[in-house]
Amino acid sequence: MRLRAPILFTLAYGAGLATGLLHFEAVIGGGLVMLLAGWRSRKPLLTLLAAAVLLGNVSGRIAWVAEAPRCVTRLPPGSLRMSVTLIEPVDSSGGRTSVHPLMGCSGGVIAMWPPHHATDAGLDVAVVAQWIPRAGTAGRPAGTLVISRVESIGGTPSTAARLRSAIARASQRLYGARAPMVDALIVGRRSGIDRQLQDRFAQSGLVHLLSISGFHVGIITAWIFLICRLLRVERGTALGVGAGASLAYVAFLGWPAPATRAAALAVLLALSRIRQRHVEPDSLLSATALCVLLVDPWAIVDLGGWLSVAALWGATTFSRWTDRTLGTAMWWRTLSSSV
Repeated sequence: MRLRAPILFTLAYGAGLATGLLHFEAVIGGGLVMLLAGWRSRKPLLTLLAAAVLLGNVSGRIAWVAEAPRCVTRLPPGSLRMSVTLIEPVDSSGGRTSVHPLMGCSGGVIAMWPPHHATDAGLDVAVVAQWIPRAGTAGRPAGTLVISRVESIGGTPSTAARLRSAIARASQRLYGARAPMVDALIVGRRSGIDRQLQDRFAQSGLVHLLSISGFHVGIITAWIFLICRLLRVERGTALGVGAGASLAYVAFLGWPAPATRAAALAVLLALSRIRQRHVEPDSLLSATALCVLLVDPWAIVDLGGWLSVAALWGATTFSRWTDRTLGTAMWWRTLSSSV
């Protein structure tokens, strides 16, 4: 595989971002030396890569600064009496969910909700809880809010919160005991899945199946495109509608890395097709990976996001190889992309 400039730029930016998140000070000096050497020797590619490393390093440092106002950083450890807004609905069984503490901080935190207190998303709840902090990946602040008592419920849910609650109720009505699995596959909500079932998925190495992946986004985008074409919508418009729908869906999910990569791919591919540009597949994939890092710098340490990139790269690379050596028959393409 030839490493084209877009691929090298993404790799350099990712390397700089990782060093910024891990506080490697020497990278700035080395990047400046590379930048000066590229400029003096009139080598545009070297200059571009040095600039990418420096930009990535600065982005990593900015990501650390952005952690300061987040609730996971500002919540004091120990017992707390506070109000929270539910980000996800909770059924009567309780369990793992996400809440936003109303303490003048930003972002949500993982919470353990007590049973027998079914609550819709978007409602404000006064609780007694204990914040248990821990260090996450790359030392990023993390923790769990263990809620022991619910005292009062009020507030007015937003439109997005009402939609989350409506989806949860519809899933429960349609699928009954299987509703938690459906919620995990459709909206990424895993709070209702039985703990023993999650452990069995983890022990079998299949826990990633319970997460939203790029494959989910691809299916939704493809179906919307096909429906538009059946309604005789012009091809370029249908591509744009499908890409826009994928972006809206991923934004609703909260921009998980694998889904963000797939949405970026849908948008860039739609733009390329509309403008009648033939884009080299590996360069396009590297551009989508860069989009993920720009949306969420911490995605550089998200294993799921990079497994998604590796899977798509493997499928397209092996398919191209079998096209050249074994032919373009469906059987060869299916086998090679699966491997």
